[in-house]
Amino acid sequence: MNLLLALALLLACVAPAALFVCWRRIGVYKSPAGDSGGDAKKLDRMVQDYQEILSDIARRLGLQGKTIADAGKLMNVDDGGMSAELKAELNERLSEIIAKNNQLRHDLYEAQQRLSAQHAELDRARAESRIDYLTQLPNRRGFEEKSVELHAGFERHQVEYALAIFDIDHFKAFNDTHGHAAGDAMLRTVAQAALGIRRSADYLARIGGEEFGLLFPHMSLNQCRYAAERYRQAINTTKLWMDDRQLNVAASFGIAVIQPGEAFASLLMRADEALYAAKESGRNQVCIHDGLEVVPLAEAAV
Repeated sequence: MNLLLALALLLACVAPAALFVCWRRIGVYKSPAGDSGGDAKKLDRMVQDYQEILSDIARRLGLQGKTIADAGKLMNVDDGGMSAELKAELNERLSEIIAKNNQLRHDLYEAQQRLSAQHAELDRARAESRIDYLTQLPNRRGFEEKSVELHAGFERHQVEYALAIFDIDHFKAFNDTHGHAAGDAMLRTVAQAALGIRRSADYLARIGGEEFGLLFPHMSLNQCRYAAERYRQAINTTKLWMDDRQLNVAASFGIAVIQPGEAFASLLMRADEALYAAKESGRNQVCIHDGLEVVPLAEAAV
């Protein structure tokens, strides 16, 4: 019975201290202020750490529960050699263990609730960090992550994909003439026009200023030609009303399809060269980089 007493004293002192360490680690986590998502891997690791802490608390609860059950059984055994004083002390220590076990259960529940709330907050922050507030399209960060996904599919399974970059024509002049509010309206108008014809597989994003990006999975160069032209026409037939005046909207496109062994940075550079050629050739048109040179899709639209 002296062994049982020692065990009871040990658990009564050690288990709460271990919980205190775990609870402090959970309690210090705060969502990074001003962080637009942070490093995804680091945050995932943090959440995983918290889950491991909760598992450790649950394991400790299991150990204490077994000890309580064992102690209760021993206390109910008729032991003529146990003094009344010893039995009273054991009963007191057992009551302490039960109380601390109940506290552990309460703290575990609170920790689980806190982790769930912080995980949801983290998911929201991640989603918001990938959305352009003005157009509600994915932003450059989201675009880059999608490009990594498509490129990995290309390298592993040779799943072809295409890239189009398009830029609103004469946007700076429009912004300077009509003001930033009008420029914002122009960006939203172009985004909505493109969204109106977007296939579910197409990934459309605003990647900076008046520049947008399109990623086309499972698309050849010939298919990409027609897809880019559809987007150009949809934007060009959209009208923007400004001070009771109807203004024309137009955009220039540069497209390229991934080549065997090519890095995404090279694909992006080729699409950008095609976009530059479309601008230089009169705007409101599509130019293609076929892997060797830039080729106009058609004559500049009037």
